[in-house]
Amino acid sequence: LLPAVQQAREAARRTQCKNNLKQIALAFHNFEGSYGFLPTSLRPPSNVAGSTEQSRVSVLTDLLPYLEQDNIYRSYNKAINWNQGTNIPLSQTRIPAFQCPSDPNAGVLDTAPPGSTGGYVPGIASTTAYSPIYGIAPGVFTQLLGRNPPDLFRDPASVYAGENPPYTYVRGFFPKNATISTSTGLQSVKGAQFRDVLDGLSNTLAIAESAGRPFVYVRGRKLGGGNALTDTDASSTNTDRLNSGGWSRPASDIILFGGTTASNGVLGGTVAINATNGHNLRGLNYSPTGGIAVTILGLPVGIHGTGAPYSFHTGGAQFALGDGSVRFISENISFSLFIALATPAGGEVVGEF
Repeated sequence: LLPAVQQAREAARRTQCKNNLKQIALAFHNFEGSYGFLPTSLRPPSNVAGSTEQSRVSVLTDLLPYLEQDNIYRSYNKAINWNQGTNIPLSQTRIPAFQCPSDPNAGVLDTAPPGSTGGYVPGIASTTAYSPIYGIAPGVFTQLLGRNPPDLFRDPASVYAGENPPYTYVRGFFPKNATISTSTGLQSVKGAQFRDVLDGLSNTLAIAESAGRPFVYVRGRKLGGGNALTDTDASSTNTDRLNSGGWSRPASDIILFGGTTASNGVLGGTVAINATNGHNLRGLNYSPTGGIAVTILGLPVGIHGTGAPYSFHTGGAQFALGDGSVRFISENISFSLFIALATPAGGEVVGEF
């Protein structure tokens, strides 16, 4: 009887998770209907000559008014970061539509990673189990689909870090932006429009489950914390944490690198779903002891935010598509098909999935 009860409870949790994604999908449709374009996460430049750092704003923050969270949105100050001043208690608010009931870390508070001399400061932003897909690693695209990637854009996080040249990604449904309008509080360079989704809204992934953050999970097991799975980078003091998770953080958006079943959770393999929910912090920027830089196909992992499609549902994860529908996609999906679904204008013919 007990297994049957557990299965019934998980079925109810999975249904609630699907309903959450439907709410989020309806929210971005209503946003697009109001403004004529989709929201984009803001990660402005600062280490560029003549530029001034601006605040960071997430896609999910701009969707709050369409999720019956207008009071939080009206109180949120976009002139400062998500982890500053009056935005801290707002970012700590648990948003029901952002939390999967199967996620063991629902409501855990995420924070910015430590600096080179600082330590971990907990308690800044309530986590989300759902993330906008903003880009695909071009090397992954080329390897899997056998052609040069279309529609590249410069990653604002890379621009922000002063990297020259900045890293580029294949455009996802919610590409990031680097400029905000002081008059409207929205991104002054417009986000994508539905008409830009040339592959078809019903064939394009928009929002992915990425549960378990800010902690690292590999195949259902939490990295570190006394588990058998351990990280191989002994120089990092944050081997069990991701640089992502909070709903108000642009770093919680997803770049698709792929995943592997290897015990250290390194990204870049051929598993699209439920291999790992991201990569631990190993970047030179964030390790107090120096750490090691991890790059996959020439791109940094874990430095500018990490996340990968991951759920605590058996056999796959749930996704909101551009047309507002929600699909449960098997973890056994072909990685090349998955990447084709993640590109809004890649020109692929995907067929049934």
